[in-house]
Amino acid sequence: MTIPVAMTVNGKSVSGKVEARTLLVQFLREHLGMTGTHVGCDTSQCGACVVHVDGKSVKSCTMLAVQAEGANVITIEGLAAMIQRTMASKEDVQALDTKVQALDNKITDGFERIEHLLLAE
Repeated sequence: MTIPVAMTVNGKSVSGKVEARTLLVQFLREHLGMTGTHVGCDTSQCGACVVHVDGKSVKSCTMLAVQAEGANVITIEGLAAMIQRTMASKEDVQALDTKVQALDNKITDGFERIEHLLLAE
């Protein structure tokens, strides 16, 4: 017997049909192809299966997929994408800062020239 399940994973709405005993880690890996989440120890001790469910760290090897119904799930792939966006934003800010500094230098040079001309009169 399969049960429909729907949730948001890494910002995208996903759904599927699973057996009642399907673990969240299995749903992520086998149904969605998100293989960054692992079953590393079969004892829930290692943390290789940790994902965020509605903002809380959860061992996905101990949670059923149907328990995540309607939840917001963030996997390691989603976390990596967030980090990449943050780094890109940081690079954009650094590039803008460089342009502002160059403009500031030109404005300062312009003020110094005007000051020199006014003092020369």
